[in-house]
Amino acid sequence: MKLLVILFIVFPLFVFGQTSEKLWIDLGVKHELTKKLSVEAHVTNRLYYNGVQTFFPAVLIKYKLRKWFVPSLEYRGIFSENKFENYDFKNRLNANLEFKKEYKRFTFSGRIRYQFSFDKLYETTDYNAEFDQSIRIKPSIKYKIKKSKFTPLVSIEYFYNPKFEENGRQFVKYRFSAGTDFELDKINSFSFAYILDQQYNVADPKRQHILSISYTRNLIKKD
Repeated sequence: MKLLVILFIVFPLFVFGQTSEKLWIDLGVKHELTKKLSVEAHVTNRLYYNGVQTFFPAVLIKYKLRKWFVPSLEYRGIFSENKFENYDFKNRLNANLEFKKEYKRFTFSGRIRYQFSFDKLYETTDYNAEFDQSIRIKPSIKYKIKKSKFTPLVSIEYFYNPKFEENGRQFVKYRFSAGTDFELDKINSFSFAYILDQQYNVADPKRQHILSISYTRNLIKKD
């Protein structure tokens, strides 16, 4: 447990680079088609001091192959503001493998994601670990508080650039997150988190402090 504390809390404090602050707002719905198959749709807005910097609609399909193993596939259409204050459009596909293990009130989970971005059916040229081709590894821990609607959580995600280029074939960014899920009832749920997004192994690394707020509505009641 001490090692996990060091991994999730202490290591992300040792960061350098340019700093900015952002607000992420996510609105979504989900529907359980069967006990194993579910679909989710989200719209996410990422705001900077001068307005919306990035926004994207997304559709995610999950299949519960095992209680502890859930593969999923997601499509995102990404609108991102460029230096001319116009919005560029990219398509992105995410292939995810999620693993989960429950122990008492703790839930230990991990996600491996391969993402591929393309513009007009061609792969993008200016690399961005957030939006382009990347392999992402995300361990996380949740704790269910007895008789509470709050579920605190902490995670750290590493971004690996697999391209054969100057900064390729190495990890180039990590994203530390600490927050809580809040289940208002069986239909409506929220999550709030502070996120530290830090680049490394790149020239002029950038750091972002992010406040993330999300709301999800379940279209059918949980059992």
